[in-house]
Amino acid sequence: MRWEAEARRAEDHTRVALLRTAPVIHRRGVLKPLIQLTRFGVSGPLGRGTQVWPWISLDDEVRAVRHVLDRKISGPVNLSGPASATANDIGRALAARMHRPFWLPAPAWALRLALGDAAESLLLPDADVRPAVLERSGFHFLHPTATDAVSAAL
Repeated sequence: MRWEAEARRAEDHTRVALLRTAPVIHRRGVLKPLIQLTRFGVSGPLGRGTQVWPWISLDDEVRAVRHVLDRKISGPVNLSGPASATANDIGRALAARMHRPFWLPAPAWALRLALGDAAESLLLPDADVRPAVLERSGFHFLHPTATDAVSAAL
């Protein structure tokens, strides 16, 4: 009985935050393969290109984790940028920053053929993820748009 009471007391003091992170816009993160394609001038829309992609800059990712710890936030927390962006928005921002064209589309069927399930789960679906908990708790983003995050990464 005593150990049950101690376990209940421990549960009262245990806080769990479930951090669900968007792909990190960083040159060694989600941008790494896109940078190579862009460098060679063969970047363009992936699939239809209008699919909404979640994203977050590395600086904001680290700051958001610290914010969750400092504010003692518990429960699910989306670590994602505050403004939605399409695959084309991110690709065009990268191409513009690298002074390269954004013109060669990669059709969905070709991505599925090359990447299998990864294309279907990572590149082609819409995922409009919002950081509601972070924003309600007073978090301010250093990079509020995907374009800002791409510029910071490069």
